[in-house]
Amino acid sequence: MAGRIIFVSIALVLIALGLTVPFLPLQNVTATPAGTLSQVSSGLVHEDSLTSGGSGCTWDGSKDNSTSNINTDYWLIYGDAVNEGSTWTACEGSSGLWLGSEGSSQYGWAGIYAESPNETVMLFHADLTLPAKTIESGGDFNTGLYVQTANGLINYVACYANVLGPDEYQWGAEIATGNTQETTNNTEIWNGPVQTGTSSSTEDCTIVTNGANILYVYMDGTLVYGSTNAGLTNMPEPFNAYLEVESHDASQLLWASYTDYYSNLNSSVAVQGVPAGDTAEIFDGSTVEATATNTGSAVQTLYLGIAQYELPLAGTLEIVSGSNTVLASTSSTSFWGGDVYSYTPATTSSSSSSSTTSKSSSSSCGSSGCSLTVLSENTLGNTITGYYTELLTSSGSVVTDGFTPVTFTLSSGVGYEVQSDSYTVCTFSHWEGGGLSGSTTDPAPISITSPTTIEAVYSGSSCGPQTTNTTTTTTTTSTTPTSTSTTPTTTSTTSTTTSSTMSTSTTSTTSTKTTTTSSTSTTTTSSEPSSLAPDGSASTGCGYVTSCSVKLTTASSGPDVIIVGCNCYPISEASTFSVSDTAGLTFHSLAEISIGGNEFMEEWYAIAPSRLTSDTISVTSTDTGETWYGVVAFGISGANTANPFDPNPSLPVGQTNTLGCPSSLPCNTGVSTTNPNDFVFQIGGDTGSTLQTAGAGMTLIQATKAGEDIYGQYEVLSGTTLSSATLSFGTAQGYDFGVIAVAVQAGSATTTTTSTTPTTTTTTSTTPTTTTTTSTTSTTPTSTSTTPTTTTTTSTTPTTTTTTTTTTSSGAPSVTVESVNQDGQTITGYWTVLRTSSGTTVSTGYTTKTFTDVKAGTTYELELDSYTVCTFEYWQGTTNSGLLTFTATDGPQTFVGVYDCTNAAAPVSHSTTNLLTQASLPLGTASLVVGISLVVGGVDKYHKRGGRRSVP
Repeated sequence: MAGRIIFVSIALVLIALGLTVPFLPLQNVTATPAGTLSQVSSGLVHEDSLTSGGSGCTWDGSKDNSTSNINTDYWLIYGDAVNEGSTWTACEGSSGLWLGSEGSSQYGWAGIYAESPNETVMLFHADLTLPAKTIESGGDFNTGLYVQTANGLINYVACYANVLGPDEYQWGAEIATGNTQETTNNTEIWNGPVQTGTSSSTEDCTIVTNGANILYVYMDGTLVYGSTNAGLTNMPEPFNAYLEVESHDASQLLWASYTDYYSNLNSSVAVQGVPAGDTAEIFDGSTVEATATNTGSAVQTLYLGIAQYELPLAGTLEIVSGSNTVLASTSSTSFWGGDVYSYTPATTSSSSSSSTTSKSSSSSCGSSGCSLTVLSENTLGNTITGYYTELLTSSGSVVTDGFTPVTFTLSSGVGYEVQSDSYTVCTFSHWEGGGLSGSTTDPAPISITSPTTIEAVYSGSSCGPQTTNTTTTTTTTSTTPTSTSTTPTTTSTTSTTTSSTMSTSTTSTTSTKTTTTSSTSTTTTSSEPSSLAPDGSASTGCGYVTSCSVKLTTASSGPDVIIVGCNCYPISEASTFSVSDTAGLTFHSLAEISIGGNEFMEEWYAIAPSRLTSDTISVTSTDTGETWYGVVAFGISGANTANPFDPNPSLPVGQTNTLGCPSSLPCNTGVSTTNPNDFVFQIGGDTGSTLQTAGAGMTLIQATKAGEDIYGQYEVLSGTTLSSATLSFGTAQGYDFGVIAVAVQAGSATTTTTSTTPTTTTTTSTTPTTTTTTSTTSTTPTSTSTTPTTTTTTSTTPTTTTTTTTTTSSGAPSVTVESVNQDGQTITGYWTVLRTSSGTTVSTGYTTKTFTDVKAGTTYELELDSYTVCTFEYWQGTTNSGLLTFTATDGPQTFVGVYDCTNAAAPVSHSTTNLLTQASLPLGTASLVVGISLVVGGVDKYHKRGGRRSVP
């Protein structure tokens, strides 16, 4: 493979200026791959060519509208053109997704868009085309790819094309901020040259952002804006992508088209486990497209930036040693931003033979020594992992170390010491196994002659799962009566005489019968899902107040899940709304969506441990201006209150103003559940005055149109799940509505059955009695004596022991992710992601972060990212420098990420404002801002969630 061409690192400024650097051949590469590279997870979240709509969409300027050709399971087609009564059209054909709009004679600007679902990703891409006809027609018109926060504010970053006049247009990129109705501030971050001509113009646009400090924009693979200090405000994840057109020309229909849409988790391919001095690279057969080298002294995760390419990027992933030897290589594959791979070095083995035959030994140690495995558990016997352990010589010198579970190799019969350290909430208590059981000595002396396993036992009230086993023993003993038998033994003394003697013997038998009755009890315990049901409800409406309350009474003895929903106004003050009650429950925010008209829907939940009686539940705002409330509250009995919600990653589902709902019914589409016995409910609201009814298969909980419209309905699943289902209310509403669907999972009901089996035992004992009569006709009598001998046998019925085991749990499963620097000092604000074992994102946050949406017994993955001067090194207690795989248990778990912040003067903590990994970017640590900065005033149009104007 000698003579390959390899991209070398180049400065950001050179990239921006379009300058190049000579490519250098990679010399003396030997193709001897021996290690393995395996994919851990994919970074692809969604891909749509936008050309699969068939041949029914032909754009010749006609006003056909074939939304049925569009994948409306993913895309929402909407825009202010719908509200304003403007002519608009949308269609997908073999040449792309086409969107068109006429300007509004009343409002000026009018637009139509395709909106993606909420996605927690960093990279968005689409190819945008201005057709010749649109350019020729002139007039104010623009199209773009917008990445906007899903929190209801119109805050976004975009790449766009703007038609300035007949045969004149310009490509650009911008940052915009606004309220829930419109943009109020636009900042141009790049402007391409003004172009003239009547030919179609196409640019492929890639946007990489975390909504906070990171923003990179590529146009046709060229970086036009890049910064790790972008200063984006009020733009938190998740995001929606918009493909959108806006027109100010009310005299004609103008349009644009889109192809090749995709969204990725981030902008780079991560390669775990790369040794010091080695390089990871993506090689396409002739050119190294992306490369990174581990310049440190320990194994690291490397990041290969690929955002500049149109993805997927084809090639092979390779690990190359410092001596230019290919150590491992994948087959030809396609790479997406956010893909994760893991490298496993080759293992070296050798064998030898000997003609010497030796007698087999009882020791199973190999020629290299004996294995000592050190495990760790808490004092309740539950496994815990990741505790630092050292193997020492008998004089105390360190031989090697590791984190439990760990295996060391010892010389057979040689004395060593083993030490396990305490950490945070877990304190070393004692050893078990290997001749050390009960020893509190640490380090403890140990010598082995065969493979041995020992456990380091740790104490602490929060150390690992706090699950205990209690054993109760009941003993019943029955004894069979003693059976006695007597056997006569006769001894005779006779004198010799001439007289005769006659003896007569008579034997009789006495029988005794004893009957003993005992019983055996068998107890069977079985668990079935609890019966889920609504448990009380109430609703009300209020206006121009700071608090709006309902009184809720439940019938169940508890515990219940309590749900509170609010259709509230204004969304600009959404963060000031909260829930409290007189029973002292703790309410948590569950979901929030904007529904237009400056209104929003929000849901909260709490766990009520016992029955509620006239509990006053209040939705309160600190806003003293104009406020409106529509409030509904209800209880759910039979739920798994330790882990209430179905873990399906699609839940909760929020949906607003969608044309995908049948017959304009407020609905949620794409509702899926994982568990087969869920309580599925929806809470909705709107800006009209509609008293809602229940939809098909649903039961109404409450509906009111006082204050703000609010309504709720439910369905209890029975042995089935939902798969991309559509759940609707029963009365048409139009466009300004919002509905949130949630699924609560059942708890377990325990049934105990006891059966008793009687047992009767009969024992019969027989006692013989012998009587002897002697008649003598002699002067010398014959003497006969009888001596009874008694033998006694006693039998006892075996003892019956019944053992009952009761398991108690410490509470709901949770996972806390902490971060520390190389000196063990706490640092905070580092981005962490919780995923399923298949790579699906469950939740995200910033350290210190506690995830409660985990299920005991389920396997998950954790990711921690680097930022600026602090580089993620490994998970404490492991040598793992990448994704951490773990299985959730009952009760809390804590994992700690260790960072190398040696370039920082002090422990570095960050604001929890979406600080995603800088290492995942393709451009290193520098910041680059290219283009013209122009701050523009308010836009000249009114719209609801959409209809942005790129340039006034």
